[in-house]
Amino acid sequence: MRRRNIVILWLVAIGLLVSMVISFTPTVGYFAGQHTLNEPALFINDEPIMELDIARSRQGQLFAITEGEVAEDAELLLLSQLIDNEVLRQAAEGTRVSRGEVGEAVREYREARGVLGGTNDTQYLQLIANQGFTDQTVRDFQREQIRQRKFIDSLVEDIEVTDDEVRDFYEANRFNYLSDPQMVARQVVVDDEDLANTLLVRIARGEDFEVLASEYSLELAEVGGAISADDDGNPQPIGRIGLPTSVASAALGLEGRGTTDVISTGGRFHIVKVEEYLAPTVQAFEDVETEIREATLAAKETALLQDALEQLRDQANVEFPDGSTYGYSNDVVATVGDNNIYELELAEATYLNQQVQQFLSPETADTIVSFFKPTYLEQLIEQNLALQGAETIDADFVGTEAFVASSALNYIASDVEPTEADLEEYYQTNLARFTIPASATVVQLDFEDQDAARDFRDTILEEDVDFTALAERAQNEALTYNDLGNVTPGQLESELDRYLFGTEAFELISEEALLEVSDVIVIETETEVPVANDTEADVGDTAEAAGDTVDGTVDEAADNATEEDVTEQADAATIDAEAANDDTSSDEADADISADAEAGVEDTEAADAEPAESETVVETTYTLLVAIRTPERVRSLDDVRSQIEEAVLVTQRSETQQNWLTALRETIPVENLIAQEPAVMTPSTPSVEFTTEPIDESSNDEASSEETPSDDVEGTSDADNEADAVNAEDSEDGADIEDDTMDDAEVEDTSDKEISDDVTPEASDDGAEEDATSAEESEPSEEAETADEAATDVPDESAIDDSEADTEADSASSEDEATPSDDDDGTESDDSP
Repeated sequence: MRRRNIVILWLVAIGLLVSMVISFTPTVGYFAGQHTLNEPALFINDEPIMELDIARSRQGQLFAITEGEVAEDAELLLLSQLIDNEVLRQAAEGTRVSRGEVGEAVREYREARGVLGGTNDTQYLQLIANQGFTDQTVRDFQREQIRQRKFIDSLVEDIEVTDDEVRDFYEANRFNYLSDPQMVARQVVVDDEDLANTLLVRIARGEDFEVLASEYSLELAEVGGAISADDDGNPQPIGRIGLPTSVASAALGLEGRGTTDVISTGGRFHIVKVEEYLAPTVQAFEDVETEIREATLAAKETALLQDALEQLRDQANVEFPDGSTYGYSNDVVATVGDNNIYELELAEATYLNQQVQQFLSPETADTIVSFFKPTYLEQLIEQNLALQGAETIDADFVGTEAFVASSALNYIASDVEPTEADLEEYYQTNLARFTIPASATVVQLDFEDQDAARDFRDTILEEDVDFTALAERAQNEALTYNDLGNVTPGQLESELDRYLFGTEAFELISEEALLEVSDVIVIETETEVPVANDTEADVGDTAEAAGDTVDGTVDEAADNATEEDVTEQADAATIDAEAANDDTSSDEADADISADAEAGVEDTEAADAEPAESETVVETTYTLLVAIRTPERVRSLDDVRSQIEEAVLVTQRSETQQNWLTALRETIPVENLIAQEPAVMTPSTPSVEFTTEPIDESSNDEASSEETPSDDVEGTSDADNEADAVNAEDSEDGADIEDDTMDDAEVEDTSDKEISDDVTPEASDDGAEEDATSAEESEPSEEAETADEAATDVPDESAIDDSEADTEADSASSEDEATPSDDDDGTESDDSP
């Protein structure tokens, strides 16, 4: 039963993936008697789906796009999901559910929310009333959920697997059954951060880690810092357990030999030296046989359920009334041999992909159509090629079509083994990845006088100061003190950077602290200083010139007039000159000033309009750098061997798989019916897998009891939605099923090796790249969050809000229904409110 619950919940999770794009209310497609009395939008086996039901379902981000090809895809997804929900409901209709089963489900629901027992009836009724439910509608919902689970369980009642199927499942998926990484390591633990940083530099400079641990470590000093030491004081292999999480993550994160940075945790500071890294290895079949057998059976059952749901859909009679605005067409978009790929498959693969969901908006609709859809169609084509190629392999693969395709690809590449030359080539090509750059913790001291800088340098060399004492002295002496922190080459201005990392012009201040001081660095800085503005002088000159002009006029008049006339003219000229000097602007004064004076004023205005002149001034600063410097380190190939082996193996396996697909394409005719050719992409991580990995059988037996009403609503997805889940897992992070329902069941969705990983907005045209970048920086859509909430705490509040119109009367009278009855066997549940 536990295994079957895993399969059922896995199908539920497929439906929840759809809910990331399309939000469904609990009443959609489930309770025919609760349909509102509006016009039916369509009939499924003569059962109506009402217009209101469809309207309530249009809540996802996908429906923000109201026209064009994306809008058509949204309607196709919506109608398909409604049809799948309804045909499953109808098929399960004859399955009997007792009142006791319903009562137990309600009890678990109440217990999970802290409102169990008669004393909490009021709180329970208030809780569900706030969400638009009554006790009776909750019980109806639980009854329908149980009914569908029991129906699905009956379909897989007698499924078994053979030994060959189990062994082949292991061979195709053995890289998913790895041991945990371990390490052999020592550590230094101190309670002073400055001391920890100093010790890190001393270790980087080659001092013996074991000796330093014995002298300074507050833990394990008696064994030289050896972690999990044996009787002789030698460190033994250890995994994550036994070390603080952050310490274990940093040490194991080296994926090879090496030393961590300083790790702060619990008020102390750790440095870990990994002496040997034990990479994860494939576990032997005998060690995981039980787990493999259950995973094989789960995959086989899932395939059967998918086939059963597809058959229900194919047999369903779907009709649209006259005048309906809806229609259901599912055209072929590609052919691979005798197999067809349909519009619905492509829509599911596209819009259930997490990357596309984050990118989805009206502004990006054209990019989705021109880039993403052709790309995902190409992936579906490769999936079909692999599926047909699986028939040529001497192995018994089980599971859905997508899972079989993935198993075949894994099987083809299972024997790839990189050579030592391959590892060496990768190491040399990517040497920069394994180089730890030089660094320095540094402060800058600036002086205006060179002698003052030299005197200060001599003083700190004599006094053996540390950073703290240096800061205090700089403050007392009113120096320019600048703490530059920890820097690497290229972060400082060129002159300081050259001295710090490109020279040895330093002298040791403190041998214990490894503190050094540079020679006096002379830094000359050129700055542009504006020249003083001469406008006032120009104005004065102009006024003087005007006065000279007047004087000239007076002198000339004196030669040709009587003394009395001269006197009168001189007086007039003097007045005019004074007016000019006072910068008066009266028309009379301007008229009396000569043409030469007016020309002088115009020249002054022109001078004012010209930009101010500047001159270059050289400022000299005398600088000292006081630093703890750490040299550049290059990790050897042996230090990082496990990283390189994994990277080369992934690349070579992907190349092997792609070569196999290319060979299949030469023998199997392929026709892509989409007009746009898929964009050419450069894969970020080589991968051509299409589906989830086998279901983890470490699942909790009680997982199914934690499901809530909306879990089952969206859990009624049809079998094709498995392909959604498969192709939605396109990025290395993947659109993994992370809803709480799946977490409770611990259904493992190991989809982080999908071919769709390679689909990135960078591969699109420039416009698409900008849009994709914008979308990636945005927060995840509210719809995805809503789906997660629905899986965690149903009745789903957002869904219930939409159904308030249907439940308003029940909600209003909820307190009167504090003791609702069950049906079928006439037995009251002990936990009924």
